[in-house]
Amino acid sequence: MEANIAQTMEKLFRDAAAAGAHPEDSSEKPDVEGMVPVLENLLSKLLSKEILHEPLQELLNLYPDWLEKNKDHPKFAVYSKQCQIVQEICDIFNGNNSQDEGSRVYSLLNAMQETGPPPDEIVKMMSQEMPDAMRGGPVPGAGLPGEQCCIQ
Repeated sequence: MEANIAQTMEKLFRDAAAAGAHPEDSSEKPDVEGMVPVLENLLSKLLSKEILHEPLQELLNLYPDWLEKNKDHPKFAVYSKQCQIVQEICDIFNGNNSQDEGSRVYSLLNAMQETGPPPDEIVKMMSQEMPDAMRGGPVPGAGLPGEQCCIQ
């Protein structure tokens, strides 16, 4: 999955650089209309199955146990709604035409955002499974703090 993200980000930066390129005349305004396709491409990549499916599936796998153990939680209804939303997105990704469902995934992610963050316990469980580098920890091969980058 990390390789997919890295490749996607590299392509997005190349596309953005190409779209932002304009003649040497600096008095010209940037081509805002030319950025629309780049932004649409960026959004479609970020909402793609390759980027979202695995973490959302992991999130979905954690909800049932948490909901079962926390039926008396004051936000139980909100967290149940989140679980349903994540289930819908995973169902889309598990379907045959997930590529055609980008706008539906986008609206479901907006609905998820409106409900707030998942339960703290679930967030902690998910962050423990992340590589250290994604949690702000040391990056393998990056050297010690204060040292020059190993690539330089």
